[in-house]
Amino acid sequence: ITEAQKAQGPSADRVLGLQTAELPFFNEKNGIVKLYGTYDVTVDSDKVQMEATAKVLPEPDQPANQYRELTMRLETAKGNVKFLLTYNGTVLDIYPTDKTAEKFLVAGDSKKNEEIESKALFEAFNYMGITLDDLDGVYTHFKPLM
Repeated sequence: ITEAQKAQGPSADRVLGLQTAELPFFNEKNGIVKLYGTYDVTVDSDKVQMEATAKVLPEPDQPANQYRELTMRLETAKGNVKFLLTYNGTVLDIYPTDKTAEKFLVAGDSKKNEEIESKALFEAFNYMGITLDDLDGVYTHFKPLM
């Protein structure tokens, strides 16, 4: 992949059995979407690692062409919290399922909820049948899906 191709948007590579990609992460609060940042995402057999980059990738604009969802309890350093994960063929959306999960996201906002996002990605890859190649972005929502 050339630098010009990478500048166009997310892409995934496999190196030594690990899958890596640059992905934009967004948050949505009260209908307003903001860029959390662009991350180098690495998937290995037992976890997803995220490292912030200085790059800014655009918001995905690919049409949704499918729908998958999974309600999952994510185990974090601060406890277990239940989230709804949805995938539309281009982006992964992470929604809290109750007030406890909402509070967890708000409390993690200063750290950009990286722990929840990395755990949600790991679960999505393992249980929803998607890969980094399938993703153009990740959205963390601060209110449940209505």
